[in-house]
Amino acid sequence: MKKNTSRLIITTFILLWAYLGSGCVPIEDRFDPIISPFAIEDSYFLSDTLRLQTNISDNAGLERIEVEIRPRESNPDAWQEFFVIENIRSRRYALDTFFVVPVDANLDPYQVSIVVYDLSGKVVEARRNFVIVGDVRAPRFFEAQITNLTRQEDESYLACRLSPILLSGYLKDNIGISEVRAQLENFPPIVRVVQGLDSISLSDLFNDRIIIPDVVENGTTLQLRIQATDTDGNLSEPLLFDILVDCDDTAPILEINETLPALGSDNTANVVEGTSFFITDAVANDVGTLDSLFIFFGKIDATPVLIESRALDVPEDTSLDLQTLFDEEQIEIPLPENARVGERYRLTLSLKDEGGNFSDPYHIILIVTKDQPPVIALSNIFIQFQSQIIQNIEEFDQEIEMRSNQQARIEGKLLDDLGIAQVQIDWGVVGNQERIVNLEEADLLIGDELPQIIDFSNANITKVFTPESSPTGATQNYLLTLTVTDSKGQVTRQSYRFKVTP
Repeated sequence: MKKNTSRLIITTFILLWAYLGSGCVPIEDRFDPIISPFAIEDSYFLSDTLRLQTNISDNAGLERIEVEIRPRESNPDAWQEFFVIENIRSRRYALDTFFVVPVDANLDPYQVSIVVYDLSGKVVEARRNFVIVGDVRAPRFFEAQITNLTRQEDESYLACRLSPILLSGYLKDNIGISEVRAQLENFPPIVRVVQGLDSISLSDLFNDRIIIPDVVENGTTLQLRIQATDTDGNLSEPLLFDILVDCDDTAPILEINETLPALGSDNTANVVEGTSFFITDAVANDVGTLDSLFIFFGKIDATPVLIESRALDVPEDTSLDLQTLFDEEQIEIPLPENARVGERYRLTLSLKDEGGNFSDPYHIILIVTKDQPPVIALSNIFIQFQSQIIQNIEEFDQEIEMRSNQQARIEGKLLDDLGIAQVQIDWGVVGNQERIVNLEEADLLIGDELPQIIDFSNANITKVFTPESSPTGATQNYLLTLTVTDSKGQVTRQSYRFKVTP
């Protein structure tokens, strides 16, 4: 009896649950969505970040969340933001978002609101008030220092008349920098208009522009004062450096006479990716005593990095071949492993003497290029001094006509960026023995270096070709093939056909 009663109760409960679940008796949602307490600042400056973080929940499920920032008083020009999160279909949602106050936002009272809708149509709203109070933050300097002058124990820097002052570090502002002034005590300021940048390096602003005037007497301490103004008129704290002028009046002179690859007229050089730039002949001169060599290197649009500093011990009024200070008597500047084709790097060399004088910085621009195969640039083929129109056999079906008692002479050049390792010239009918030009025997090497250019005007290289008479007197087809291999094993080959008649 008890077992039957229990079964009846269970069956009745299941039927009741199915009945209620079928929608015949709707369940009313009596609970509003819940927005957990959250806080924001009472006031914000221009370009500050307003962050909203809160947890939102509802027993029936969340449908939509609206977040809005608007002025508390009607103003169509004021800052406004609005975004919606829809189709949430979840009982919980962690809201975490932020807004950046525009640098041109009106200085008004504002309100941020969070409006939540649940699946049953219930709505709740939470509001917080704040004000935008404008910009009172002045620009700030970071990691600022003078990089090319000797810093003394009293924190002053030792300099000479006409010495440039090179700066490192940078300047930042939350809304944008308007101008930066650098002024040596008792001399006119240097003013740089920045036009609203929020960050800029001091080297970009002033390198090679701040120079100790030549009228300053020895023993004078000058104060360098640098100060910035932002676009809202806020003035930074001054950046101050004391500079003691005490030196001779003549700066060292740096001459760079030879490099590999060679420099162009604008002091640029094309350097193949994965290789190095070499200075093979550089001379330093000074009427006093040379003290140091500094080498800076880096991307052309970045702050240069000091990669080498060498102490120089040279008697007064003498010159020094700088490359002798380095291994293999050459200054090697390897390109970075990640250097890409087309990128530009700036190499800067500077000398300092014991009086604190710095030479004019010697700037070299290195352009990263792709290693190309050798180039065969024949300008002419002469048959008994008569020029022929020449075309590569691999692209054109052309024959140059000549007689068996005539000679063919070629003019032109072979070129390669890294150096030509081998030149092979084939002449004759098919199967004729190859002729290999020995670069060493032909005296084509540049010291121990492979030549980058071989000119057929060189007397030691084969450039005249004579066919042999046919025993039968028949017309013969000759082939001239030039094969050039560079130091990386890349090969370029060109062939030319000759129709040789008796």
